[in-house]
Amino acid sequence: MDSDFIRFQKFIERFQILNSDDKEFLKSSTKTITLSKRTHYLESGRVCNYVGFILDGIMRTYSIDNNGDEITMYFIKENQFAVDIESFNSRKISDINIQAITDCKLIQIDFNDFEYLKNNISSWGQITLEITNYALLEKLRNRSSLVAEDAPTRYEKFIQEQPEIVQRVPLIYIASYLGITPQSLSRIRKSFLKKSVINKAP
Repeated sequence: MDSDFIRFQKFIERFQILNSDDKEFLKSSTKTITLSKRTHYLESGRVCNYVGFILDGIMRTYSIDNNGDEITMYFIKENQFAVDIESFNSRKISDINIQAITDCKLIQIDFNDFEYLKNNISSWGQITLEITNYALLEKLRNRSSLVAEDAPTRYEKFIQEQPEIVQRVPLIYIASYLGITPQSLSRIRKSFLKKSVINKAP
């Protein structure tokens, strides 16, 4: 059994232990794929047909506002899922985009295989419900800490709570996520770096 699948299986078993048959059903329903940086995993106007568990890399979900500007909604990193769950479940057209920011490696399950798992793993419905709730709470926790804060505080909390994102994601996406201009973010970063240098001085 390959290491990528074992990692995915261990994540699933954080929510529900699988028996040997369940593990075989799960393995037969997944495949490993790679995405190059800037490739879209999902584009708005299409139905979401896949669930992707990120093994390596970072992706982002974004929408387009009335001015045609991209608004980054969330970052998705290792051990998280790339999916528009509403579009996936309802088979309706998605209004969001999911894009690889770095080169990415994912375990993927398509819609038909997902239905197969629902029919063959008795606990699959409970597993997906628990994972969905877990992911939603994680998103809300990251977002709620930024609400009603000024721009420097939003950035400070972001680098405290998601330091791995700061080091790997272009500033333009971070600025969009924080709701500030890239120019403002650049000034804030310079201010933080200056404070860091002062604080480290003997």
